[in-house]
Amino acid sequence: MLKETYEYIGVAPYRAILVDEVFHEAIKNTVIFMLSGTGLTFAIGLLTGLLFSSNYRFINVFRGLIFLPWILPEIVTGTAWRWMLQSEMGVINKLLMDLRIIPRGYAWLGDPMLALPSIVVIQAWRVMPFFMILVVASVLSIDPELLDAASIDGASSIRKFQYVVLPQIKYPLVIGTLLTLIWMANAFTIPFVTTGGGPMYASELVATYIYKTGFLFLKANIAAAQSVVQIIILLVISIVYLYLFRDIWRGDLT
Repeated sequence: MLKETYEYIGVAPYRAILVDEVFHEAIKNTVIFMLSGTGLTFAIGLLTGLLFSSNYRFINVFRGLIFLPWILPEIVTGTAWRWMLQSEMGVINKLLMDLRIIPRGYAWLGDPMLALPSIVVIQAWRVMPFFMILVVASVLSIDPELLDAASIDGASSIRKFQYVVLPQIKYPLVIGTLLTLIWMANAFTIPFVTTGGGPMYASELVATYIYKTGFLFLKANIAAAQSVVQIIILLVISIVYLYLFRDIWRGDLT
């Protein structure tokens, strides 16, 4: 029942989160998750984007298959990966043991050392198709005469990428990376479905901890303060990122 009178609590919620060690752990995990996930998404998305920007036969079919993780509901993705990463019955452990890569099955989502890297890989796998399509669209928009001129001059594939392709797709790469950073920072469904922040808060993210604080612990005021801190952290990271790459996006807009 709602109260008829209200009490001003000031900065009390912020003082509470300053001494909350779990929230500090969640911030650390979120920064690691965001940076490593973005780096992995960038690397795989760029490589697959360059690969699928060619005109091989049936290439559109492969583009569509690679794009599937992006259009699947996140709860379906998280549930499927949770099953595949089971320590005893999971297909990932079975495959890796058959290939003699690992000697035994690992609890990928139940080991404090493996839980966070595991959800990083899952989230990157889910976001990577967007980055790939962005790269494909950018590469296909390059004037073919530029690539033909480079080939006539004897430029190798690496040189053509370095001096022709990369300068033409720098702006989409910068914007795509920024969007990936934001999505990684706000990731909730896949981490919550797969690990729930465990074990022992090893994969707890700010988004999952805010949900627990507000809806499980019923501390809406503290959850609101945590949300403000998350927004500030994300804003600072975005500003720093845009400042570092200001010459690219400013130059493309002018």
